[in-house]
Amino acid sequence: MNARVGVLLLLTACDGVVEVSSPTVPDTSRPAPSIPGMPSTTPPVTTPTVPGVPPPPTTTPVCDSPSCDVPVASSRAVRLTHAQWERTVRDLLKLPALPGLAQRFTPDATSTLVFDTDGSGLNVSTTLFTDYQGAAEQAAKLAVQTPAVLTALLPSPWPTAAADRANAFVSSFGRRAFRRPLTTDEKTRYAALFTSGTSLTGETDAVKAGVQITVQAMLQSPNFLYRVQQSATALGTRVPLAADEVATRVSYALLDSMPDEALMTAASSGGLGTPEAVRAQIQRILSTADGQGRIDRFHALLFDASRVDSVKKDAATFPGLPATLAASMRADLERTMHHLTVESGLGLKALLTSPVAFVNADTAPLYGLTGVTGATPQKVELDRKKRSGLFTRLWFPATYAYATDVDSIHRGAFLNRRLLCAKLPPPPGTVPPLPPAASGTNRQRVEAHTGKGTCGAGCHGTFINPAGFAFEGYDAVGRSRDTDKGLPVDAKDSYLLSDGSKLAFDGAVDFQAQVAEQSQTHDCYAGNWLQFLYGRPLTADDTALVQRMGRRSLRDSASPAALIADLLSSPAFLTRPVEVSP
Repeated sequence: MNARVGVLLLLTACDGVVEVSSPTVPDTSRPAPSIPGMPSTTPPVTTPTVPGVPPPPTTTPVCDSPSCDVPVASSRAVRLTHAQWERTVRDLLKLPALPGLAQRFTPDATSTLVFDTDGSGLNVSTTLFTDYQGAAEQAAKLAVQTPAVLTALLPSPWPTAAADRANAFVSSFGRRAFRRPLTTDEKTRYAALFTSGTSLTGETDAVKAGVQITVQAMLQSPNFLYRVQQSATALGTRVPLAADEVATRVSYALLDSMPDEALMTAASSGGLGTPEAVRAQIQRILSTADGQGRIDRFHALLFDASRVDSVKKDAATFPGLPATLAASMRADLERTMHHLTVESGLGLKALLTSPVAFVNADTAPLYGLTGVTGATPQKVELDRKKRSGLFTRLWFPATYAYATDVDSIHRGAFLNRRLLCAKLPPPPGTVPPLPPAASGTNRQRVEAHTGKGTCGAGCHGTFINPAGFAFEGYDAVGRSRDTDKGLPVDAKDSYLLSDGSKLAFDGAVDFQAQVAEQSQTHDCYAGNWLQFLYGRPLTADDTALVQRMGRRSLRDSASPAALIADLLSSPAFLTRPVEVSP
């Protein structure tokens, strides 16, 4: 082990996770914000009937007050995801683009969530820490090799004395790297390291050497690699997070990166001391392109937009389809969602009922439209009777279909999981394929295979098949159809809701319009937003908050921005339980 590596390991050992995540005394240097209306005891909540799934409506009134929101016990030291590491290094070093260093990191285990924000099970293996060391060294070189980047990292005014320079850089850069002010001990240790930079790096320029070795060390510290909560002053059964911790939580929820300058300034100046102040920062971030991009990212993950890229149809069955059709379908989906939820400020109801689409020369003929040219998506209003609702767009029936025919089972399974949060059991170990499509409609084949009187009747006949059959009016490329194999299409059925009632419908437009008015649908949507923003799975303690947000979505047609502001200014987000351990 050479001297340089030995010094860095010593510094990171001094920054150990156990030390920073398990304070034994209150942190009085950074006052915790007060939470008006927060009760001194945890209110009782209703346990969901299915773990991880919002519960069905009950006769118990939904609490509309944030005072009912319950913080969930979770780790006080959450590791950055690889994507968060990449964005944080870009923003910390003020680089013009992502450095691309995290692409070589040891992959994490696949999350059970549909979102890439889940940090609940992340750790640092020996191989990953080796990856961190190499990436820190490369990132530190990036910081000093480009004069403009180095200049941007130096605080202004830049002192003339060497000792003052070390202290100034360590305080300024460390505040941003650790997302909090450094302690006196940390300042002393890192300033000494900065001063020793020339002997440790071989760089003769003292400023470059000091910056390089300090950046390299700080990027290996648990204080950088983890989002740490040190606040310990309890109010009743809860511990309000310190202002820096609030800034960090809000920023990673909305930007997947470190707090920007305005958010850090607000934290330092007491500007995050109330939920209203936090909400103001949330609204500021959501007015930016990056903040709005998080709304787009949520919907793209929830509705698995990347899967549309794999759409490929049999050329003999569907001759003349353009090679760029899949990309155009995805553009239609993502542009429509952005227009409705971001540009128009509408909510889930609009997604399920609007006839708006964004078509180009690839997709227009499949919608039955003429006169559309070029690759650029153009906003249109489709036939409300056949094309209202996001799932009647080409992307959905085309993605959940075979190369030659429709796939009602996977259409229904997707809607149950992503739109209605129905807990579907895994399929049996051996499931024979559907019989050949030589005769009979697709629905007839599916019903004969999984409907009444078969072993799959319970799950398929009650949940999966009905939702899928609603879309029998769309073929394998998403075109509207009235017949299948020369026989009339049958898109009528009924779906069993979580409250035990049945929803009878006729076709996809009717199905979407009716589920748009169900609390189950909006609780599902709200629960997914919570998982995305909080970066963890749902628990029973989330019930009150999920139902309150679902009610906002259903009753008030709340936009994603409104739901985000409520979720990130809730006591469930701004506090933690007293009993939590790292």
